[in-house]
Amino acid sequence: MRSVVKKKLSLYAAIALVAAVAIIALLTSLLQFAERADAAAQARDAAVIAQGVDDNIAFIASSVPNVIWDDAVRHLDNRFDRTWAHRNIGQFFHAAEGFEFAYVLDSENAPRYAMSEGVEVRPNTYARLESLAQPLITEVRHAEAQRVSQGGALPLEALRNRIQSTALRDIDGRLIVVTATLVQPDFGRVRIRNTRAPIVVSGRELDIAFTSQVAQELLLDNVALVRTLDHLQSNQAFVAIGDERNQTLAYYVWTPQRPGTSLLVDMLPILVLVLCSLAGLAFAFFLRARRYARGHAESEARTLHLAFHDSLTGLANRVRVEQRLTQGEVQHESQTFALHVIDLDRFKELNDTFGHAAGDELLRAVAGRLQSLCREGDLCARLGGDEFAILQLDADLERAAALAERIVATLDRPFGLSIGARHLGASVGVTLSSDPGGEALEWLRRADLALYAAKNAGRACFRFFDPSMDAATRERSLLRDDLEAALAQGDLDMVYQPQVNKMGAIVGVEALARWTHPVKGSISPALFVPLAEESGLINALGDFALKRVFEDSRKWPNLKIAVNVSSTQLQSPNFIPRLDRLIDETGIDPQRFELELTESVLLDESGHTRDKLQALRRRGFSLALDDFGTGYSSLSYLQHFPINKIKIDRSFVTNLGIGHEADEIIGAIVKLARALRLSVLAEGVETNEQWLRLQAVGCAEIQGFVAARPMAAADLSERLMTSTPYSTAHAQA
Repeated sequence: MRSVVKKKLSLYAAIALVAAVAIIALLTSLLQFAERADAAAQARDAAVIAQGVDDNIAFIASSVPNVIWDDAVRHLDNRFDRTWAHRNIGQFFHAAEGFEFAYVLDSENAPRYAMSEGVEVRPNTYARLESLAQPLITEVRHAEAQRVSQGGALPLEALRNRIQSTALRDIDGRLIVVTATLVQPDFGRVRIRNTRAPIVVSGRELDIAFTSQVAQELLLDNVALVRTLDHLQSNQAFVAIGDERNQTLAYYVWTPQRPGTSLLVDMLPILVLVLCSLAGLAFAFFLRARRYARGHAESEARTLHLAFHDSLTGLANRVRVEQRLTQGEVQHESQTFALHVIDLDRFKELNDTFGHAAGDELLRAVAGRLQSLCREGDLCARLGGDEFAILQLDADLERAAALAERIVATLDRPFGLSIGARHLGASVGVTLSSDPGGEALEWLRRADLALYAAKNAGRACFRFFDPSMDAATRERSLLRDDLEAALAQGDLDMVYQPQVNKMGAIVGVEALARWTHPVKGSISPALFVPLAEESGLINALGDFALKRVFEDSRKWPNLKIAVNVSSTQLQSPNFIPRLDRLIDETGIDPQRFELELTESVLLDESGHTRDKLQALRRRGFSLALDDFGTGYSSLSYLQHFPINKIKIDRSFVTNLGIGHEADEIIGAIVKLARALRLSVLAEGVETNEQWLRLQAVGCAEIQGFVAARPMAAADLSERLMTSTPYSTAHAQA
């Protein structure tokens, strides 16, 4: 009996020992999990706060008002005008963007003007800032000297790039973002006369509230900005804020969240209760816990895989790309790397036409082709949608270009899908770096900018990132905001270019939008019209043009007026209702107006476009096909759509007399128009010889500088009153 009890006691002791080991192991795992979770949360909070500070500094630097301005050169360099400087530098910098101070330095870096808190002060107050600003001045002067030495070789656009240097400084106990900006001409009508250009030194306090708000949104407690860590408590975390030499100026201190510890505290009572209640089943609990741990590890592995991989293609995802770029993995594997971002050129069209199943099939096929181009160690990923990426290790310029060429060529081949063979093509943006320790989002951003440039270059090609793309993107964003404001205030103008017959008599005009920027002057339609298309402002621009033209047309009751309508406008479901409202408001007769469409409008084979064009014809509008011969010109378009006129593109007119091809092509277009009973007009006619050759092949109507340049409404009214015809005897415009 005693031996049986001893055996049972031994068994119970063994069970207790196993249970104790299990409890210790479980508690240790929970403590480690809590510690890791707390550390990860603290690291994330620190990264967000640090990024908030960096973003704030970059925002303040970008908000410095533009001094690439002919007037600035004229009044700050050619002849220093203190009154102008106070109004346009001192007062404007303070009132418009909230800068605390601004100084204008001459070619010798001596202060000529000073502003503090919006009030002009003595220039010698610059002395307190001079030593802090000197590194920035030196950097700007160095960049200026390099530009001067290369000025003759640089394009005009490069000469307009802003030269600027920014750093964080501690001034009288305040964190100030100090920026030195070089004064430069914008359109080249004024030149720098001194040996060097003036420099504007401005300062604005780092917006502490901005970064604190970011921290508060993360539910961080006791966020504070301190100069030292003398009173840092054990439960607090901090992030150092420094200047460009990594000298610490201040610290952000906060009480970080501890999700792991909170979870552990919440679980401990339940865990103790369960262990006490199931003491008699300790061994069974241990086995169950072991099975749970094994299952948990497998589940965690599956979850980890899903966290870093795309479920559709099996490739790595954006998180994995950012991880490799951020956590230093690339630095251990390669001294240099190239990041290729790939976007399919016509994926949306296929996805919308054949459905998501066909789109998913294509994405898997693309993933397979891209994966086949990668070497061991390279990372192929799907970033989302139809955007992919390849992280190429040990890549220099030549190797990166070779891979980009292979990507374009590989994706240019047709894909054999269940819906049949389909051809898409792709555009590629590439960024190279010999400093893999950079920010992941920065590399992705640069590759995206290069991708944008590739798409603008005509697609099915690749482009490398160039620093000028940053400046161009910022400038384009500012110009987009200015265009939106100009449309809201009606600050654009309409001009009218006469269309004449072979006798030189005006038979109609084309209405053209013009924009005069208050600072940049005249902005080309070749710039602001595509900008409106890309930024969603094309409907507002189109409505403005139609309304202004309808109002102006009352002055010329017998004149035919042509107005451009973009494909985006026409595809808008509200285009016809908006047009009807404008007709009612202005009381115009639609029969006096011709709507000019591009060939891309006619690519829609769904029937919606044909219905809208028929609706426009029923209202009385005539329709012209603009830039005929340059796009997807097809006889079927002219047969199936209610087109009244075709306009021969200027590219054919320019080549008239240079060989016989252009004359023969235009002659064929004129014969085609006659056969289909369409009128025809040639645009871009600039010489008398071109006009005469067009008459010779039967094109009776022309539009171009040889007859008349675009003119304001008042000038057109005066011209119509004189009733003097143009002729080929006029000098070339």
